[in-house]
Amino acid sequence: MIPSPKATPLPTPVIELNGTSVRAVEAEDVYFSAEGGLEETQHVFLSGNYLPQRWIGRLRFTVCEIGFGTGLNFLATWKAFEESVIEPDARLFYISVERAPLNESQLAQIYLQFPELAPYAAHLAARYPLRVPGWHRIAFDRVVLWLGFGDGLELLKDFRAEVDAWYLDGFAPAKNTEAWSAPLFDEIARLSAADASFATFSAAAEVKHQAQRAGFRVEKTPGFGKKRDMLRGERTGERERFALIVPQVAVIGAGIAGSSAAHALAERGAQVSLFDAETPAYGASGNPAAVLYPKLGKHYSPYVAESFLAYSHALREIVRLGGYRFGWAQKCGMVKYPKSEMERSRLYAIAENLGLDESVVSWKPFEEISRLLGVHVADGGVWFPHGSWLKPREYTRAYADHGRVRLNEGVRVDDVEPYGEGFLIRLAQGACAATHVVFANAAACLSYSMCEHLPLRISTGQVSIVPPDALSSRPKAIFCHKGYAIMLEEGLLIGATYDHQNFSLNLSAQNHAQNLATLMHYAPELVKGKPKLNRGRISYRVSAPDKIPLVGSLIGGDGAAVAGAYTSLGHASRGMISAPYAAEKIAAAIYNEPRPLSWE
Repeated sequence: MIPSPKATPLPTPVIELNGTSVRAVEAEDVYFSAEGGLEETQHVFLSGNYLPQRWIGRLRFTVCEIGFGTGLNFLATWKAFEESVIEPDARLFYISVERAPLNESQLAQIYLQFPELAPYAAHLAARYPLRVPGWHRIAFDRVVLWLGFGDGLELLKDFRAEVDAWYLDGFAPAKNTEAWSAPLFDEIARLSAADASFATFSAAAEVKHQAQRAGFRVEKTPGFGKKRDMLRGERTGERERFALIVPQVAVIGAGIAGSSAAHALAERGAQVSLFDAETPAYGASGNPAAVLYPKLGKHYSPYVAESFLAYSHALREIVRLGGYRFGWAQKCGMVKYPKSEMERSRLYAIAENLGLDESVVSWKPFEEISRLLGVHVADGGVWFPHGSWLKPREYTRAYADHGRVRLNEGVRVDDVEPYGEGFLIRLAQGACAATHVVFANAAACLSYSMCEHLPLRISTGQVSIVPPDALSSRPKAIFCHKGYAIMLEEGLLIGATYDHQNFSLNLSAQNHAQNLATLMHYAPELVKGKPKLNRGRISYRVSAPDKIPLVGSLIGGDGAAVAGAYTSLGHASRGMISAPYAAEKIAAAIYNEPRPLSWE
């Protein structure tokens, strides 16, 4: 019998700080030399790979590290890159894997020893990923960190890149054989550029043998501090040179899907024309507030795993775009309350079924849930300590507001057709050309000849607002049940209805009553009396088969991918987390960046 999938366990290592030394208790090894962590990084990994000399004059350079550990190597490399490269469009891609990631408080303790890294450490701390297994992409202007949590071999198998320099920095081979295994070096060989280099503190004969087997010419050089020797080496092939062409991209639809796609492309240097027949966030992206809510499942399926990675990405994006700082987002925690007895059994075993860290999600008894909500409820529920809500209109506009994005409001795209090696964008008045096109205008794309075959389904959803004077208390956290409730200044936002038959966009008293009845079923003491609701919003939502968004290359009616054409469609009710994640997939594909194979 095949076991049900669970998340890869992510242990938090116990560490001991003794002066300038940081020791992993279980591994019985140190993270870096007590004689100077930064000096060791400079000697072993930067100088061992002839950096920063080798990235000077390069628009793209890729480093891959085995063992993120304290992140010290990353921070030192980031600092060296910023101090040595002035080209604004140059990019450093830093790929790293870690089986047992340290937590934020441990990292903060360690970084106190390195005041020269303080600005970089602060940025990393603000955007450090949730403890969710898998690949996390974190962009710091010109430096992109791909941080993989979990088994290093499995993570590297799910990656495509041409690595220029390797940092082999796991614990010593005798302490951690997995970080120096033959299968891992097979992946190193697959991912290495023709002229790649490597460096490691280790001088073990087995490490030398595996590096030679992976195609490196290996030499022994003086080690750092009291360590006599280390290994370094390079491949002797010639790199294929290529020109980085600036794409001219037309993105159709300025909701969250289109605006985030436009932003992701512009951040990489593309010139983007963003079209919308109305205004940004006119459709479902214009609701008063939205919950960042990952998909829960009976097991940790690939779909559930990707939803949690997208959730973690969205939380980091709020920080990057200033959502918490500017007040259009709030992190107050979220409760998922069981909507049936069957669901209760599944949610109660959420930790066992999914295997995720309690810092991400966990079951809490009813006393704790009532305290966290500030509202009496009769049962326990699932607690998301990082649960957040945001104002979609402000979120969307933050993405659209970019110097390389030309926003065309009130401009209707009548059709799109192949034209030469790109596309002709036919407008209501005139036309323009583009090298690439991204369809992100929900069901409106079905009117285009290239998209009319896509399997999209339309429904309407109405949200309602309960005025503050009708509430017996103000919920302190987001309350999700069969619907959801978010406490805003103007009242309690509740919803949302699903209607696959009535496509009217007129507010309905019946829908208001349904939203209120649903809320009172799960929290009967929250609302005083039976207030008559008259404020809210109704909009279309568009879903795809199996509720999995259509993201990536446009598949034509003949079943073949249309070169240069992409879709970000069918995000339904979770677009605030799935659309920005989809945007990174599309932009990474257009720019042929290092990325997970599972993104294809």
